[in-house]
Amino acid sequence: MLSASLQQRSGMRRVIMTVSSMCLAVTLLGAANRGPIRNLSLDPDADVVPLFNGVAAEQFDVRMSAFDAHHANVVISNLTDSPLTVALPKAAVGVHVLPQFNPNGGFFQGNQGGNLFNGAADGGNQAQSVGGPLQGMGVNNNGPLGNNNIFGQGFPSLPAEMAAADFKEYGGLATIPAGKSIQLQMKSVCLNYGRDEPRSKLTYRLIPAVAHSSDPLLAELLEGYTDRVDRDVMQAAVWHVANGLSWDQIRQLPDRRIPGVSATLFNRSQVESARKLVAAAEEDAKSRPHSTTQTPAVATR
Repeated sequence: MLSASLQQRSGMRRVIMTVSSMCLAVTLLGAANRGPIRNLSLDPDADVVPLFNGVAAEQFDVRMSAFDAHHANVVISNLTDSPLTVALPKAAVGVHVLPQFNPNGGFFQGNQGGNLFNGAADGGNQAQSVGGPLQGMGVNNNGPLGNNNIFGQGFPSLPAEMAAADFKEYGGLATIPAGKSIQLQMKSVCLNYGRDEPRSKLTYRLIPAVAHSSDPLLAELLEGYTDRVDRDVMQAAVWHVANGLSWDQIRQLPDRRIPGVSATLFNRSQVESARKLVAAAEEDAKSRPHSTTQTPAVATR
């Protein structure tokens, strides 16, 4: 009888363990289904809505998490009950937003100085803004629009019924099902030399590159930041344009990443490549309009 009792209890434990495993599997599956979509697709029948237009119309919600100066995740959610194809800008900027004191008690994340697009005022503990293209995840195919955009870097190719010429002003298209979200990666560089680097616990606001600076040269540089451009070369070029650092100053910037080691941040070859990159961008920027329009922005986390 003792043996039979032990067998019975052993069998019950196996049943409990099996049920628990099934519950865990269902829970994990449910959590996966609730997460953002990384394998992007394109529905030719869905309405196409530019990202920041959709934000202003409360069709999209955007959340951004900047891990460091060069990597960030951007999650875009469709708040409507119909699938929408988001048309992404060729480049965007993430601006650190400092918390403000709430006179009713506590703090809230907001803007200082009344400027919706520059986020918190300069100084204080504001971290670097970051800028660059948004890249898709999970799809590896060649896009139709050439090299000066991010089609083909994770975004699905355009179906035949969607004329490529109609979308040259955008950096990528992806359909978001009703009530769902997609996750993109942001390939970025810093825009404010001397400030702290971004980190994941900070709140960031995603804005158009032209809203961060009306200088078309900065937007031209950020839009051309592809995998073929060296990260350090792009960083030197952007600090020259965005912060007015001379090439002599950039050559002498100290590398503080290794304590106790005296070295410059950029070598001679990188600085020369950055000069050529800016010169090429200056030629391309001549054909761009000098924009002072501030496009709607959204607070992101």
